[in-house]
Amino acid sequence: MRKIVKWSLYFLSIPFVYLVISLILTTITIEKEDNKFTCSKTIFLSTNGVHLDVILQKNDIDRNTLKDIINLETENFISFGWEMKTFTSILLLGEI
Repeated sequence: MRKIVKWSLYFLSIPFVYLVISLILTTITIEKEDNKFTCSKTIFLSTNGVHLDVILQKNDIDRNTLKDIINLETENFISFGWEMKTFTSILLLGEI
């Protein structure tokens, strides 16, 4: 009977110890660093809940990178994201 009580106390002490440690660790703070720089470029994110696209202004992208990307001169933004063909084919196969 003594061993059962002893092991029960050990088992029940685990959540209590976890709670105490988590309370102690939440009191630790760090100093916030001052940002001495200003951001000159903007990055936009677009999502539909499944896919995430990163949208950049064409002016912010290096010209060597842009030469390999098909785009129109009238476009102001370039979007980088997951290709829909692969995802669509997986969905169609799953529905069969």
